[in-house]
Amino acid sequence: MRNVTMGNQQRSLENDLHWLGGIIDGEGAIMAIKRSEKHRTNSYVPKITIVNTNPIIIRDCLSILETVGLPHYVQTKEGKGTWKTKIEIIIAGYKRVSKVLPILLPFIRSKKNQALKLLELVNSRLEKQANGRGIHAPYSDYEIKLTKEIKQLNKGSLILPETIRQEQRLTSEIWKVMESRQLEAVKI
Repeated sequence: MRNVTMGNQQRSLENDLHWLGGIIDGEGAIMAIKRSEKHRTNSYVPKITIVNTNPIIIRDCLSILETVGLPHYVQTKEGKGTWKTKIEIIIAGYKRVSKVLPILLPFIRSKKNQALKLLELVNSRLEKQANGRGIHAPYSDYEIKLTKEIKQLNKGSLILPETIRQEQRLTSEIWKVMESRQLEAVKI
């Protein structure tokens, strides 16, 4: 009986991670924020956020993150007038994002390209740190290119060939379903 219970718990956690991936796709952001500092070159902060005004959604997101042991922090901004209070879950920084993305990546769909590029950037920067050059080493042209691609993906202006193929397959499947439903309606 114990194995069955463990299997059910594992499935429940997997379902929760799928749900969290959907929340990130719909209510979240995956980005590299440009930061300028005095006497230093520009730097970028990798960041994943989930923003919502519904405390139940935030509570469930936090519960999943804590169950899996993923680092995060929470900010709240009080709403003014008729505006609701905004709650933001933040995962920021190279080490935190390097722990979170490999776990959540399989569950993210519409922002998968941003997540993959951000993970490439994070791994590149952490590799420099491991090689003794430090996290504050100048950004390579490739790393800067990754930050720009993430920004373009977030704006919806960078379409990758893989994305086009996925959209074409999805559109084709939708049309097939619609056609089969029309045929069924004609038979009735």
